[in-house]
Amino acid sequence: MRAKSQSAISRARRERERDALKTRIKDIARKMFVREGYEAVTFQKIATSLEYTHPALYRYFQDKNDLLSTIVLEDMEDLHAQLLECASIADPLDRLIAMAHTNGVWAIEHPNHYLLFYSQAWTAQEDEVRAARSVALDYEPLHVLYSAIEELLEQGRVKGEYADAALLAKTLLAGMHGVIMLEITISGYDRALIHDRDRSFPEHLDAMIGGLMHGLLKV
Repeated sequence: MRAKSQSAISRARRERERDALKTRIKDIARKMFVREGYEAVTFQKIATSLEYTHPALYRYFQDKNDLLSTIVLEDMEDLHAQLLECASIADPLDRLIAMAHTNGVWAIEHPNHYLLFYSQAWTAQEDEVRAARSVALDYEPLHVLYSAIEELLEQGRVKGEYADAALLAKTLLAGMHGVIMLEITISGYDRALIHDRDRSFPEHLDAMIGGLMHGLLKV
């Protein structure tokens, strides 16, 4: 009985160690993919950073594409889970604003994760990888965002010349992405040139959302 207990403890310890190493591999690879570019990063480079031999990585991932898709899908699931918490907000405008803030805060707290979403290496395989997963539309944040825009249109709150849900969705996404990317990538020098040292990210995001909605919605 005692031997079985010790065996179970040993298996649990090995599993924890395996999970910890897998997380380390993903964290290091994510940073390297963003910093050096996907094509420049090899399993050998990742293994060297870990002080492992590169064959050891194949115990956890089939190849570099498998590693990339695992990283991005796990990061997306984390972001999506937080965005979907906004789905229960009754007013569609409040829902959109909450989703924009949630998306923005997550991106600023996880800049490498966010940048990897838009890397050429991921976008080249994203459609195929995501299409292979069975996810109900109600669990796709972009569909939730689109549905909120449709509600605004149905309620007659959008100016007639902008009564196109797809156009509004893409415009809002472009605005959110622009503010996030600027916050992540702008240098201190350029920030000083526009006298922006004291402005916080939420202020920038609110200005973008407020200006956009003022132009699109009826008073």
